[in-house]
Amino acid sequence: SSDPIRNIPVSMADNTTADWSVKELYDALPLMQAAELDDFRMILTSTVRDALPKNLGAELAKHPEYFAVWQYPDDETITVVQRAKLNTPEPTADELARAVVPMVPQGGLSPDQLLRRVPLPIQRYLYRNGVKKVIAASLTQYLTV
Repeated sequence: SSDPIRNIPVSMADNTTADWSVKELYDALPLMQAAELDDFRMILTSTVRDALPKNLGAELAKHPEYFAVWQYPDDETITVVQRAKLNTPEPTADELARAVVPMVPQGGLSPDQLLRRVPLPIQRYLYRNGVKKVIAASLTQYLTV
């Protein structure tokens, strides 16, 4: 089938070397969404959260078949995670403008607020490339940061 969602593993294999808490994290990770690791960690149960490895980003990077992990371009202190095999679109400047500009109210909003408003494929693109960098590169005729 051509549906890319079918390529994303439903859960981590029983024979993976990952800790049980990492498997729980994978199960809780939204299917179609990129998330900031620190924010996402907060929605886990305290039992899972307390059991997670200390350097979680590095631990998740050991399982590239399940996790895509990277530093957010606008703020390198933020680690972003999503399920592996979830493609990040490459929208044109026009597609970006159509998706992003209507989400910005007259008084403006923060990059974080914008990330929560845009459609999920655009959100993944912005997390991958940085809201500020994308606006500076593609949307200056519509928006300023």
